[in-house]
Amino acid sequence: MTCKDGFILSGDRMSACNSSGNWNITGHTCEPIDCGPLASPGDGYLIGLETTYGHVSRVYCNTGYDLKGNDISTCGSDGNWTNTNFSCTLIDCGEVNPPINGTVSRGATTYGSVVTITCNSGNTLIGNNTSHCQHTGIWSHENFTCKYVDCGPLHKPLGGYVTPLDTSYGTLASFKCNIGYQLFGNDSSFCDTDGNWTSNNFTCNIIDCGRPPEIKNGRMNFSATVFQSNANVMCDTGYVLSRSNTFLICLSNGSWSFYEFQCNPVGKKLNYKLTY
Repeated sequence: MTCKDGFILSGDRMSACNSSGNWNITGHTCEPIDCGPLASPGDGYLIGLETTYGHVSRVYCNTGYDLKGNDISTCGSDGNWTNTNFSCTLIDCGEVNPPINGTVSRGATTYGSVVTITCNSGNTLIGNNTSHCQHTGIWSHENFTCKYVDCGPLHKPLGGYVTPLDTSYGTLASFKCNIGYQLFGNDSSFCDTDGNWTSNNFTCNIIDCGRPPEIKNGRMNFSATVFQSNANVMCDTGYVLSRSNTFLICLSNGSWSFYEFQCNPVGKKLNYKLTY
């Protein structure tokens, strides 16, 4: 007696017909060959646990792992599985390319790993600062940009100016006032790593000379006391100014163009002292 491929005989191979007309051995069966359990891969599992001839077992890997080899194995007629050469290996996303003017933290690049992106001083990151290796073998974020910090133009004060005009990181700007104006607040500002100027609190106030000096036997006629304002000197009736110039000018140093003069009686010898 013989069995078909994939089956094995249970009982004796021979049976004889005896004098009574019966076979002396009966009850033969052909049982399917059993290949035994197929070993599951590390970090993976099998679906289809039947181990006899013709049954198929499919190999799967856990999330984050990649199958190397054929994913199907069949119990063969020789009692062996057709495929046992498979394994599950941890997925590797490879190195992350650092952005220009930036760096990527070094470490593992396999599934679940996280890297951090940092920009060099004077640059700011556009987008996420982390990326993780996904089960697809691709980093969750790969396009990073480190943009050079620019603080933008400083407010130009009325009656003043800013120098230099560069607004990029590391620039030290100076505040200056035009002639006849006085600076109040900081005289400089630094473009910082956060894209902000360290100071923007400054003004240029016009110089004020205050009231012009009083004159005996005369008066001052003026409408303003700030830089380049005029004050006309007028003597009372019967008096004459001790010089031909009849007005004062508010100077950039905060004083009037001259501070000592006289209104003398008409006919009296002129006596005056001028200061410029």
